[in-house]
Amino acid sequence: MTTWKEKRRVKNCYNLTSDIYNRRYLKEQEKKFKQALLHLNLKPDSAVLDVGCGSGLFFTYVSSKVGFVVGIDISIELLNKAKKEVNAPNIHLIQADADHLPFQAKRFNIVFAFTVLQNMPSPLKTLKEIRVATKNDGQIIVTGLKKVFSMETFLELLRKSGFNIISLENGSKLKGYIAIMQK
Repeated sequence: MTTWKEKRRVKNCYNLTSDIYNRRYLKEQEKKFKQALLHLNLKPDSAVLDVGCGSGLFFTYVSSKVGFVVGIDISIELLNKAKKEVNAPNIHLIQADADHLPFQAKRFNIVFAFTVLQNMPSPLKTLKEIRVATKNDGQIIVTGLKKVFSMETFLELLRKSGFNIISLENGSKLKGYIAIMQK
């Protein structure tokens, strides 16, 4: 399957299931959010990027603590859901492909990519694109589902991305790994 066909398949899947997205993923996503935030020091002037923001579940955890949040997703239906459910003046939504981020290099202090890599045809390409968007000394938090990535495969992917791995959470109550990294 070509790269774009795979991305279109993922986009269509999330567009079709956008109405049940929160019911389906809320509890698991919240576990990841809370665990990841234990490792961060959010600042009022931070610029945050949420790659694959979905319906904006994560926004309520960070929007009041940072300067602004940009959420990108390939699914217009999930972005529409986020727009309806999250109301904060410092949140900006953009339909975009995680492999082609529409931002200046070194724009964001903190980049989150929860439950994104397993949906990408080339996760390493996605991580390299995230690297471009992240400021020097910026923090990057990514997750990988355990049913898709073995611990060894996930670690190797992270190492190839060129980020400095600070912490890798692998709790038994999590369905995925949570990597806290720095550029």
